[in-house]
Amino acid sequence: MRRGLCALAFALCAGGSARGAVWPKPRSAQIGQQTAYFATVQFRDTSPNQTPELHRAFKRYEALILTHPAEAATGSKGTLYVEVHSFSAGQMNVAMHEAYQMSVDNDAVGKDTKVLVKAQTFIGALRALETLSQLTRFDFDKRAYRMDGLPMAFDDGPRFQHRGALIDTARHFLPLSSIYAVLDSLSYAKMNVLHWHMVDSQSFPVSFPSHAELAREGAFSPSELYDVEDLKSVVAYARDRGIRVMAELDSPMHTASWCGGQPGICPDPEACPEPLDVSKEETFKVIGDLFDDIRGIFPDGMLHIGGDEVKMDCWNQSASITAWRDEKGFSLDDAYHYFTNRVIAMAMERGYTVVGWDEMWKHFGTTLPRSTVIQNWNMGNQTDVTNAGYRVLYTSFWHWYLDHTDTTWQDAYAANPAEGVANGVKVLGGEGALWGEYVDASDLMATLWPRLGAIAERLWSVDGATRDLDDAEQRLADFRCLLNRRGIPAAPLNNSIAREEPPGPGDCAGQ
Repeated sequence: MRRGLCALAFALCAGGSARGAVWPKPRSAQIGQQTAYFATVQFRDTSPNQTPELHRAFKRYEALILTHPAEAATGSKGTLYVEVHSFSAGQMNVAMHEAYQMSVDNDAVGKDTKVLVKAQTFIGALRALETLSQLTRFDFDKRAYRMDGLPMAFDDGPRFQHRGALIDTARHFLPLSSIYAVLDSLSYAKMNVLHWHMVDSQSFPVSFPSHAELAREGAFSPSELYDVEDLKSVVAYARDRGIRVMAELDSPMHTASWCGGQPGICPDPEACPEPLDVSKEETFKVIGDLFDDIRGIFPDGMLHIGGDEVKMDCWNQSASITAWRDEKGFSLDDAYHYFTNRVIAMAMERGYTVVGWDEMWKHFGTTLPRSTVIQNWNMGNQTDVTNAGYRVLYTSFWHWYLDHTDTTWQDAYAANPAEGVANGVKVLGGEGALWGEYVDASDLMATLWPRLGAIAERLWSVDGATRDLDDAEQRLADFRCLLNRRGIPAAPLNNSIAREEPPGPGDCAGQ
C-alpha cells in the first residue's frame, strides 16, 4: 500500500495509518507522503462572477485554520496560498451543484504551499474549504501549521442532494444563537438543509405579518418569538454556509397552538382543538396567508406541509363539521383528503414543491400530485413510493430520530437511505430529526452531535465506502474533537445514551 503517491479513496496515508482524515469521506483522493508547514494563509478568488458569500467564507476559514499564533520568522514556514475559481454563483435549491476539485502541493522551492480549488458554484467552493480546513493542524513544537500527505488531489461531491437536520422550535424555543450554532455545525459536516419545524400543538413562536395574533396568543412567552427579521437572518446565515432552509407549517394536526389567536378555525378551542376545522373557508384563508408570508421570507423551493398523525375524532364530535360532511357526502377520510388536496394546491400555486410526512402516502397514495416529496419516517413505504415514481426523503424513526437518545452512532451509520430502492435517483436524500420534547438550548448540540455526523457521511459519501464501522469510528471520534475545538459541544462518541457526560478522564478521541 505504501508508495510515493497513495491512490486512496478516502483517508490520508502515512506509515500505513490514517492521519488527518476528512469527515465526511471524499469521493476520491490521491495522497502523497510529504509534509508542509505554513504560518499564514492567503485566499484569492479568480472566479468570473465573484460572490460576497465566498469572500465571507474566506474570513471564516482563515479563523478556523489559524487558531494559534505562529512564528513566521523561520524561513521554512511559508504561506498557504488558496486560489478558488467557481464558474457561477449558483442557485440554492435541491439541485444545487456542490462538487469540487482541489489540489494541494508545495511550490518549486518548497517554502510555500499552494491550493487550487475549482468548483461549478460558490457552494462547491465552500465544501472544498471545509475539506482544506480539516487537513491542517497546529504543530506546537514547530509553532507552525502543518499539513501532511502532500501532494494531494481531491475530486469530491455528494451522493445525495438533500442532506439535512430537522430542528423543532415548538416544543422548546431555541434562541437565534442556538440556530446559528446548528448551521455552523451543519456546514462542518457538509450538510445542506435545515428543516425548520416551526410550530406545533405546544406553541406558535413565529410572528407572521399576516396573523401576528397566532404568535401573540400561541407562543410560550412574549420573549420566545421569532419575527420576520429573525427568520430572514437565519436564511441569510444559512446561505453563507451553503445551506437551504426548508420551512414546515404542519397541518391539519399539530395545530392546537393556533386556537388562541384564531379560535374560529378550531373545532373546539378548549375541548377538541385539532385538527383544524376542515369545513370553514377561513381555515384555508389563514393557511394561504401564512404561505404568502413564508414565500416572502424563505426563498427555498420546497415547503413542508406536515400532514401526519391526523386523528379525526374532533371532526366527528363537531356538529357543524358533521353537518358539512353529510352535505358533501364525505367520510372522515374524504374530509382529510379534501383538506390535503386544497393545502397542496395552495402551496403549488405559490411555486412550491410540496413535502409531506409518509402518512399522506398511506392515505392517498398515487392520488397525490406526482411532484410531491414523501418524507419517510415509518419506513414501511419507501419501495412503494419510489416504484410509483415519487421522490422520498429518508428519516428512519429507528435510526435517524436523534431525540431517541438510545440510538447510537453505529445505528445511524448502518442505515442506508436507498436500501431496497431499485430507482435510487428517487431518493433525494434524508434528514436526522431532532424533535424538541426533551431538547432545548442547554442540550441541543450534545443531542445532535456526533450522531448527526454519522448521518452526514452516509448522505455525502459513496455507499461502498460507508459500511465499515471500524474504519468510521476513529475518524468520527476525530471529527467530534474537531467540533469541540470549534466550540460545538458534541457529546462523547461511544455513550450508550446520547448526551451523557464523559465516562472519566482521558483524551478527547478516546471518549
